[in-house]
Amino acid sequence: GLAVVIKAPYLLVAIPLGIYLLSQRKWKAATCYLAPLFAAVLVVLATNYLQFGSPLRGPQQITFGNPLIGAAGQLLSWRHGLLTFAPISLIAMLLWPRFFRSYRADAVLALGSFGVYYGFLSFYEYWDGCFCYGPRYLVPVLPLLLLPLATLRKDDFTGKPLRLATVVALGGLSVAFNFIGAVPYW
Repeated sequence: GLAVVIKAPYLLVAIPLGIYLLSQRKWKAATCYLAPLFAAVLVVLATNYLQFGSPLRGPQQITFGNPLIGAAGQLLSWRHGLLTFAPISLIAMLLWPRFFRSYRADAVLALGSFGVYYGFLSFYEYWDGCFCYGPRYLVPVLPLLLLPLATLRKDDFTGKPLRLATVVALGGLSVAFNFIGAVPYW
């Protein structure tokens, strides 16, 4: 709920879990989950009305662009792409099938939440965040995409030093690229 008050599109991330709880007929859990979200939506609508004259007019108007450019750019852009600034996400993407086989419900919820938000940003004309460093808009949902990394096991690397070196190098590059963006003020 607090995330929605901070940035209304974060509501999209909550949709898959809400649908899951309702489909499982977990009424009490669904109520406890959805009530703060409903309250947050009311706060956002009221704030928009008071500040901008309409509940549906927020502080930043959404301008739609080409979703194919947005989807490709979020992954591949040299200045704002996920694979450029978090190359470890490539390993996570390769692990999704195994994660899905082992933890089907968790995988569907995590990928659904990431996918809904990623899809929304793909339609946004300014998917790149303009003059920011890296994939600024994807940062809040990156943990959902990287979740399969938790399934890495020692057996995955036994007798495979090149595989271990690749994962360590991509992880190190990811940390280094983001350290550069987070520490120097320029």
